[in-house]
Amino acid sequence: MQFTRNIMHMNVSYKKECDKNMKRYFLFVLSFLLFCYISTAVPTQFNTTTDLSRSDINDWMTPTMVVSLYAYNDSSVYLGLENGLFGVYNPITNVTTNLEDSDQNNWLSEISNNHVQAWSGMNNTAIFMAGWNGILGYYNQETNISHNLRESDPGNWIGSTRAANDIYDMIVVNRTHAYFAMEGGKFGVYVANTNTSYNLNDSDPGNWVGTNKWDAITFTDSSTIFLGVNNGYFAIFNASNNVSSNLSETDINNWIGTSIIRDIIAYNSTHVYIVNDNGGFGVYD
Repeated sequence: MQFTRNIMHMNVSYKKECDKNMKRYFLFVLSFLLFCYISTAVPTQFNTTTDLSRSDINDWMTPTMVVSLYAYNDSSVYLGLENGLFGVYNPITNVTTNLEDSDQNNWLSEISNNHVQAWSGMNNTAIFMAGWNGILGYYNQETNISHNLRESDPGNWIGSTRAANDIYDMIVVNRTHAYFAMEGGKFGVYVANTNTSYNLNDSDPGNWVGTNKWDAITFTDSSTIFLGVNNGYFAIFNASNNVSSNLSETDINNWIGTSIIRDIIAYNSTHVYIVNDNGGFGVYD
């Protein structure tokens, strides 16, 4: 009798051990297949620049020029192209998807020579976009719909004329305010809570900006916005008092001069980096 019990116990233990081994084997095979898929989908070489231009299904990007990029997260890199085209690249699948049909009533491509020039994320679902001809809107990742915000400006102060109303850069602060820099001395902010784009053109005392192009924009905190302007102008906008102050005299030996500040980025609350079109590179602190 005892012998029979021992045999039964051994059978149960053996079965449990077999089940564990099967689970381990299944997990190993699954992990191996996943590794093989990722290895073939995404380039694994390091210190290598890989051509991703053929990742667009049906070759939808050719021969259109890509004019802007925005890395939203690990799986979404948005691309702005000429003529109102835009898409998203997924590094995991190595596929660039055309999002052209997401714009209701074809608002992005209704005007010829539209370029999506600037991007910024508002929250987990909304990606703001801006560009030539006064393009202003956002793409909802969950619904796959691009919404037009061009009528959010009272009195049509943004406008929609090529060159005179181009938006070159934008940033989102506190997930509620999207600041954007424009041609012709125009500078504004879209406030999500009111669905209104406010004109900040008069924030420069004495109109020191004039009609110079606001080219680049960044921020260090919710009330401190830095801007690069044409003709060597460099500015700081204080959202608390609605004033844009000229920082052009802060460049030792006038190294910025009358150049165009092409880009500006705040590394932290004390360092703002600047590049211009004359090969200049500097930091404001």
